[in-house]
Amino acid sequence: MSGFVEYECLYKPRKGTERNELRARLAREKKLNKFATVNMAIEDLQEVSRLEERRRLGRGELSAIAIAKKLNLGLTTDDRKAFRLAQEELPDPIRVQTIPQLLGWLLFIGVLTDGDVPNIIKEHTDLGGSHQSHFEEIYLEAMRCKLASN
Repeated sequence: MSGFVEYECLYKPRKGTERNELRARLAREKKLNKFATVNMAIEDLQEVSRLEERRRLGRGELSAIAIAKKLNLGLTTDDRKAFRLAQEELPDPIRVQTIPQLLGWLLFIGVLTDGDVPNIIKEHTDLGGSHQSHFEEIYLEAMRCKLASN
């Protein structure tokens, strides 16, 4: 994650117990070195500024796109405007995915099972998420694709 994303997720003042729970989880995972913070150079910040002129997005989303572009990484986002901009900016737009698409892929390759989906959806909605219908749709599509591939 970029320093902007780290700030927005861990330090920026926010209200709501859901946010506190997510913040605590991320802090715990960072301590286990499961997430690294990528330092941004002046050129990266200039890229963020250039992207900012094109779309009104938060600096976290913009910096994530800039880092993904610089390091030739994929990007997973739940922000529609960030998704569209990343598809335009990254050299391989297929590497830009939504959170529901990530869930579908993890189901398709067997990292998750269909028994995991109800718990994921419940936890997502309990923490204030709004993707339940998308998760349900992608679950059905992942199972259809899995069945078709067998």
